[in-house]
Amino acid sequence: MRNLALRAGRAAAAGVSACVLAGCGTASGKTAPADAGPKTVLTQKAVLADVKAAIASAGLSRQEITAGFPDPKPGRGASAEQGRKVESLTRELSPCHVSWVAERTGDDPAAGQRDFEAVLEAIEARGWTEPRPAEDMPLGSHGTVLRSTYHKQGWSIHAQHAENSGWIQSSAVATRNSCFDGLTEEEQALLERLDD
Repeated sequence: MRNLALRAGRAAAAGVSACVLAGCGTASGKTAPADAGPKTVLTQKAVLADVKAAIASAGLSRQEITAGFPDPKPGRGASAEQGRKVESLTRELSPCHVSWVAERTGDDPAAGQRDFEAVLEAIEARGWTEPRPAEDMPLGSHGTVLRSTYHKQGWSIHAQHAENSGWIQSSAVATRNSCFDGLTEEEQALLERLDD
């Protein structure tokens, strides 16, 4: 599920073909929050405010932040029917989705990682909890990816920072758990093909 959310977020925010390496939020593949309980589920507006505040706190541009799926593309080779299904599904999921994606090339990798860690600290400062330590993994033969998931009142933020041969991408994709965990296999396949 986390891979789906990240792929959809990157396609929606940046209009590119595929998301970098990602994994599932929990062992079951669901994004069940660590703070499950009687709390009120956050609104998209509140989540958007948290993401904007975290990015601004880290001194980064907020221009790459989007709510929903502003321009979904069904992927190469998709039929007209698949295109209609993607449009309908993304319209239905738009209130459940916030994304920030920033890509750079030729930048200082250490500075990029420091900026991303500042974003994570700012997310935590706004009450989001990280149930497990962040994962730092190899990406191809020349890169690395740092992944982390945070939870708050029915939403999950899937954050990652990837570096590979001078290319740097940082992202934070927030999804409402009840929306994305209820997707059918067909719907997941449609979203995974976004902008392929």
